[in-house]
Amino acid sequence: MESLTLLFQRLADGDAAVADQVRARLREGTLADGVPPLNLPMIGVGHSMGGCLTVMVQAQSRPYDAVVLLGYAVHFNTLNMDYPTDDPAVRATQAEALFRTIYGVGPDVTSWMVDRDIAHQVFHASDVPAEVIADDDAAVSRMPVRAGVETGIPGYIKHDAAAVDVPVFLAFGTVIDLSPGPHAEPANYGASGDVTLYLVEGSAHCHNFSTNRTVLWDRIGRWIPTVLPATAKTT
Repeated sequence: MESLTLLFQRLADGDAAVADQVRARLREGTLADGVPPLNLPMIGVGHSMGGCLTVMVQAQSRPYDAVVLLGYAVHFNTLNMDYPTDDPAVRATQAEALFRTIYGVGPDVTSWMVDRDIAHQVFHASDVPAEVIADDDAAVSRMPVRAGVETGIPGYIKHDAAAVDVPVFLAFGTVIDLSPGPHAEPANYGASGDVTLYLVEGSAHCHNFSTNRTVLWDRIGRWIPTVLPATAKTT
């Protein structure tokens, strides 16, 4: 069972290895045909669970020159329960057991299909066309149970967030999102000298389906040159 369990740490290790390979191949000019050697900054971008993953990757492996975290809250809690210990592994095991009980997920099931009716309440605001939501539903993928549970434990990666010392861009939707208090989120990144909070007007959790998605990405585009040099770090 352990060999089949997709722990969040394993996802982070894999992402870090890929980021290191991309940076190395960019510098060597071997990333793709026609792409010359480049020494450009690399920005880690993640949405929701991907934002949580980006934080862990950066804290532990430091492959990025800046990070953009969309819709991820360090203290977001999907499983309301009391945790008698701060040990992350113990808390994750307890949360996984509760999750499996609530949703009727058997002990041997390693991935789970998120209920789309529940997801719609958080993912999309009223401005998202029905056909866009339908296309999103048609492309749905399964969530690794253990890794997914770990992302929803309050403060699960607070120590990782506190270790991120590159510029951080945080974005949350104003209609509904995963942070109970977006304005408190920048304080989680105490080692960073530049933390920007942006609220996407009219958006729910899935910002890229929002009418204002281009406003968000234009804002990120203006932010990048203000915090990054023209060339990447060398260490």
